[in-house]
Amino acid sequence: MLAPPFGLEPDMMDHLDQQIDQGMHHLLPQVAKGCQ
Repeated sequence: MLAPPFGLEPDMMDHLDQQIDQGMHHLLPQVAKGCQ
């Protein structure tokens, strides 16, 4: 988990974490395909 930058609201960090998680779930299968 990344440390939250100072000055951001906790709910904003939760939102960013969700976007990062969605991006990772979207990108990892593509990366796995590329590595095969």
